[in-house]
Formats: sequence, structure tokens, C-alpha cells
Amino acid sequence: MKVKSKEVAEALGVSTATVSLAINGKPGVNEETRKRILEYISGQQGKDVTKGTFVKLIIFENSPRVLSGGMGSFFRITYVESVERLQRDKLEVRLVYAYGYEELKEALLKSNTDGTRGILLRADEFGEKDYELISLCRVPLVMSDCGSGEAGWNMVNFNNRQAVFQGMEYLKAHGCRRIVYFQNAEAIYNFRARREAFLEYLNRNPEISGSFWETGNEREEIERRAEEYFTRCDVLPDAVFLENFLVSVGTAQSLMKLGISVPDQISLLGIDAIPDTVLLPYKLTHFEVPHKKRSVLMAELLLELMNRPDDGFGRMVLVNEKMAEGNSVKGEAGRQKYLDFRFVFETADCDLLSDPDFIIPDFQGISVCHVFGKPAPNSIKIRSRFPDPGFSFRHSVNACDQTVDYRILNAFYAESPV
Repeated sequence: MKVKSKEVAEALGVSTATVSLAINGKPGVNEETRKRILEYISGQQGKDVTKGTFVKLIIFENSPRVLSGGMGSFFRITYVESVERLQRDKLEVRLVYAYGYEELKEALLKSNTDGTRGILLRADEFGEKDYELISLCRVPLVMSDCGSGEAGWNMVNFNNRQAVFQGMEYLKAHGCRRIVYFQNAEAIYNFRARREAFLEYLNRNPEISGSFWETGNEREEIERRAEEYFTRCDVLPDAVFLENFLVSVGTAQSLMKLGISVPDQISLLGIDAIPDTVLLPYKLTHFEVPHKKRSVLMAELLLELMNRPDDGFGRMVLVNEKMAEGNSVKGEAGRQKYLDFRFVFETADCDLLSDPDFIIPDFQGISVCHVFGKPAPNSIKIRSRFPDPGFSFRHSVNACDQTVDYRILNAFYAESPV
């Protein structure tokens, strides 16, 4: 088995340059250190890690608590499918908790010699320094919820960018232009990735005005902070993008307390489903986070790695999050019917849209929602929502003190006018 210089250096506490000098028989390293290095390499090369008898699931914790109210255990049980998939291949799975850098280092080094055949590692709390430890592991390893790194790493992540971009496009299509992102106080990988995607979307779409508001971690704290935000607003935003289900629950409670109607006064869109035990007066439009699918894919990738030679290339698997439409975004209850009109008037100076007679009384029930411009100097093309049932179509209307002829170009159903 090939042993990397970096692995030897980290294991023995020497530099990679010292390892290189010792291996190549060059001066610059004392004999005792050279002997230690060569003996270590010889011992590691004699090990056959493919004969391991069990797999480890390592849960890395870099903080006392990731989520409140037992939610940390909620996320851990989403690895049950990984365990079941590995057990179908007659593999024992051992759960290991590593609290901080030193414990993770010890767990990875121990796995090289104790019969571990492969490792699943939850890395959502990794900091930059923690990633350095991955090179110590010489058994197949698959990480989840982590940033992209070296070419040889194997990862299964949620596609947070896809969810945020699709969600923002959805809000935009429903007329939302001022959107605030409610985040909690944690900085784990998935939350960081969602915030980065939100910022990227804003940079790519300057017509959208966006901002962040930190709500906290406990549901009561989230409710209080959300209430503080809404009471400070002179004008409510068009929509709130909710970072996870705890933020969704706390925000919903604050809106009900303040008597703010969803979606009539504000639209909501979140990531991750609200538990069935939480009752709301609306169904939240959200992205389903496929924890179970991610869990199975991790196990299958690890099985693949354990049953083939290491080719030096890592695998990155992105699991898309599927949107579940509810009725928390304005205009979702059903698609609107729209009509395209073309108006032709006698003179080119008729300011049709500013004339009150254009809307009332001749066009009672018609509301203009998009103006395409003027196909000709004396005409204008307009899209409007379908008028009230009592509206009576005519062939002309009075506006600008003149008769304006019009015709309907087409009628159609759509979620938005443009």
C-alpha cells in the first residue's frame, strides 16, 4: 500500500522535506529520525486495509451544540439509511463521536490500524484547519455536508445553490422584488452555502433588493427576533426566504402574533419541511431536503470505494432539493388568466395609462399588469389580468377625449404576467 509523504510527516511530527530526505538517503536528517521514518513506512505498507471488518460513522462536533431542542439528534438519525444500506452488505457499523480537532485526528489515525474498512464522516462543522486531517486517513472515506476540497476527496452534499436559485426565481416570477433572508446564528456548511447562494443570486439579479436578518437558534428567540424585524419595518418586504424549518416555525409564530397575513401581506418560502406537529394557517412552499436519499448515496459511494482500487480521483455527488408548492407565496392558489390587448387611438399623444377613464368606468375590473410598449406611434400593447365576471367587452372605449379601438390578441393562463 502506497504511503504519502504528507501522511508520514503528520503521523511522526516531522516535515515533508525531512521525509523526502530520509526516503531518498540524502543528508540533512539524523539517523534516528531516518530510522523512525523508514520503519513507519515499512509497517504501513505491510497493512492490507481491504481486510477490515467494520465501517465507522464519525460524527464531528466542533461546538457544544449544533441545533437546539434536540434537533442535533434529528439530523443524526438521518444516517440510519446509511447504516441499513451497509448492513445489507454484511458490514458492521460503529458510531464514533469526535469533539474537536484532536479527537478527530485520533479517530482517523486509529482507523488506519484497527481493522476499519471505510469511514462515513459528517463534516458540516468543519473549519479550515479540520480539513487538513483528511490526508491522515488511508482507508476509503466519504464526507457529507462539506466544502469542496482536494481532487481526491469523496463527498455527498445537498445542492443548496440549486435550491436557493430556484426559490429566488420562483419568488421573482410571483412579483417579489424585495426579499429578506432570515438566517439562524449557526455557521455550519449547509447554512453557509445557502447564504453564499443568496448573495450570488442578488449579484446576478440587480433588480432584486435583498438583505439578511439573523434570528437566532431557539424557536422562542427566532420568534422574538422575527417580531422585532417586522415591527421595525416601515414597509414589509415582498417575501422572506427562510433558512431552515426552525426559522420557518419561529417566523410563522411571529407573523400570527402580529396579525400579518400570509400570503396576502407577505410571501414566505423556506428550505426543509415544517414538522406535521406544527399547525399553520397556510401550507409553506418549501424545498424538501432529501436526508434519506443523501444517506443512501453516501453508503453506496463508500461501498464502491471499498470494492475497487483507489484511482486517486474523488467523487462529488450533489443531491437536488425538490420544491413542494404550498400557498404561502402570493398568487400560488391558482394560475391567473391573462389577456393581451392592443389599443389603437386617433392621435399619437394619447397618454392612455394616465387617463382615469381608461380604467373606470369603461374598463371596470381590468387592471394593467404589464405594458409591452408601442408597436406603432398611435397604439399600445397591454397585458392585464382577466376582468371581473360582470365585465362586458366592447370594441372601443373612451379615453383621452377620443374613441380608442382595441382588440384582444390572445388569452392564456400563467403564474405571472411576464
